[in-house]
Amino acid sequence: MKRTFITLLIILIGGTSFSSFAQKSITDSGFYLNVGGFAPNYKYLVPLAFENDILEKPENTETLYKLGANIEIGNLFKVADIGSNAIHVKVSWLDANIAKSSYEGKYLFTPVNFKYYAIQGSAFKLGPNFTYALNDKMGIDVFYQIAPVFSFWYDDTDYGPAFEDSEMSYDDNLREKYALGVLHTTGLAFRYDFLSAGINWNFGSAKDFDADDNATTFNTDVDYYRYRMGSFRFYIGFKF
Repeated sequence: MKRTFITLLIILIGGTSFSSFAQKSITDSGFYLNVGGFAPNYKYLVPLAFENDILEKPENTETLYKLGANIEIGNLFKVADIGSNAIHVKVSWLDANIAKSSYEGKYLFTPVNFKYYAIQGSAFKLGPNFTYALNDKMGIDVFYQIAPVFSFWYDDTDYGPAFEDSEMSYDDNLREKYALGVLHTTGLAFRYDFLSAGINWNFGSAKDFDADDNATTFNTDVDYYRYRMGSFRFYIGFKF
């Protein structure tokens, strides 16, 4: 994953001269590409049924999702100038993230190495962006966006050792979860000409595709199948 991002950056930067990237003004409209890190918080994918005030960060942080990767492509569309500053509509056509959790534990009293992958994506993430121009080449962006979010969770754990002396096996239907919801993003970035560095915070929830059926089957609250989507991201970006 990291090699893919590095290769993409080399192609983009090496294949085009820096002078062709240069912006006429820091407030111009333009296409952007951001790549960086995706850091789910410790409540990531925890059901909403568990109240915030009873959730504590686990002592064994190895069970949490590790720093992952993010890529985002989109456009800034300027809608108004305010002096030397500007208001844009910020549209992310694609926002994709992946993170992994891997740790040693026990299943049916048998040591196993748990492996989980979380993939999160959004399309047409939309919202306002305010650019405060420090000068023609430098500026600070403050933005908010909202978008539908799709979440895919996969369990890649090898449970074989736990069933060596049994005719049973792990139910592969439990290995995957799919959820759909709404994601909110707030953030800020510093831009110098076509380069930028930014951070953003993400919050919202996603409902499991089987939430209603599971709630009925097990006679539980549907919020046990709505998952928190909180995360932090940082990135470097290029605006063309």
